[in-house]
Amino acid sequence: MSLLMVTGFLAVAEGSHISSVKPNSAMKTYYCVYTTVLHSTGSVSLPAELHIYSPFNDMVLPDETIGYVVVKVYIPSTTPEEKILLEASHFFPVPGDLSLEAYEQSIPDCLSLFIVGLGTVPMWMETLSDGITRVFSVTVSDYIGDGMRSSVVQCVFDGAHACWNRTLSPSLNSHVHFFGMLAGVAAGGGISISSDNIVLNIGVTDPTVSLPSWVTVKKWKLSAFVGR
Repeated sequence: MSLLMVTGFLAVAEGSHISSVKPNSAMKTYYCVYTTVLHSTGSVSLPAELHIYSPFNDMVLPDETIGYVVVKVYIPSTTPEEKILLEASHFFPVPGDLSLEAYEQSIPDCLSLFIVGLGTVPMWMETLSDGITRVFSVTVSDYIGDGMRSSVVQCVFDGAHACWNRTLSPSLNSHVHFFGMLAGVAAGGGISISSDNIVLNIGVTDPTVSLPSWVTVKKWKLSAFVGR
């Protein structure tokens, strides 16, 4: 039970259209490969390679095309020396004339990317030397490219915000869901995010909790009212 995804705006360049054949298969897979950069709130830029699965006759996008992306991500422990690998679920190019200054001005002023993930906490949370900032790491594994790959994300709780002072520490080896903006490179490898939200102990069922009395076993495809 693991997931790591990035969403936001990216500019792409140096596109090429290539094919590959997976082991034990004769079927070719076609995709476009681009160079790109992940921008963070900490003014750190991380090099990345973006793979977009495409038809065999698809056209490569011009350099500096900007798009809104939803991508799976693999983060090497040696980043930024080694490129981050992005595998697109969705890529929506921003329309317009790339030669005009107004092209880039047409997108929202949000250069940093949003990170969302589900993974395992391998070690206890620790407090940094400032006495208020708390951090913990999450390991995430997913199938990207040609196999399973593991990444490490460091979630940062900014103690200057009162909400994080009341947040419990995640349990060791528990599953957590996290969301936040890319902040930079973590000291021990991987990336760090400025946490906006976290859900602790995913997949843990409390046997003492029963369903409310108004919950029925009748199935509804869609409903305009909660609990019906």
